[in-house]
Amino acid sequence: LAAGTLGRAVPGTIYIDVNAADDGWFVDATPADNSEFSSASELSLIALPDSEAAGYVDLWTVILHELGHLLGYDHADDGVMQESLTPGERRLADWQSETDAFFGTLTDDAELSVF
Repeated sequence: LAAGTLGRAVPGTIYIDVNAADDGWFVDATPADNSEFSSASELSLIALPDSEAAGYVDLWTVILHELGHLLGYDHADDGVMQESLTPGERRLADWQSETDAFFGTLTDDAELSVF
């Protein structure tokens, strides 16, 4: 990836930088609990100073961001689709209502395709 680029999505593939643009990755074994972070805003968390996430780029946020691009989302002013990410920061998605609406329309006979 180009210098300073954390991830990139192209149809069917997400590319992740090997070392988080030289900042190193925080790989969270329990990404759903956010225990290494404190709230900074509704859609942004900051790593606790003594946590393993402090000073590292949150891989979970980058993966969600790139998945967002594959789902058709553009960059946004807040949340996981913001264009930049600093070490020690986790961004949250606000897609829940949209994804719930989509998956709520699926029936047992719906055909899903791999992309």
